[in-house]
Amino acid sequence: CCACVGVQGQRREAEGVRGVEVGMPKIEVLTVNYRTHSGILDAASSITALLRVCFPRLLDKLPRERAFFNGPRPLLLDGLSTEELSILLSSGDPSASQVEFGAHQVVLVRDMEACKRLPAELRESNALIMTVGQSK
Repeated sequence: CCACVGVQGQRREAEGVRGVEVGMPKIEVLTVNYRTHSGILDAASSITALLRVCFPRLLDKLPRERAFFNGPRPLLLDGLSTEELSILLSSGDPSASQVEFGAHQVVLVRDMEACKRLPAELRESNALIMTVGQSK
């Protein structure tokens, strides 16, 4: 009741404590992710597991997320030469691309400087290129 809260607040102020005491709300951990598919969550879980090995006290221990939808793992590229990337994207022939960029595909880069370092073939393609922050 409002009167009780007022009395409790006055008592706390008399004791030198300002404001009404507020308890910590119960935290609900959500384990089903409806926003992405299992391939993305599996890749994220693998990366999180590696981080947990390297930094065991810095990550919260939460149950593994489950996806509502199945899907392929993302293609993670690191250290490819321009020629290797061109072969991957187009099989050497731009009209025969092995990787289709559309509404559900994106190339993630660390920052805009990393975007500028991408091969011209990729920057000039119809690929959607975003920083991690832009993708949120």
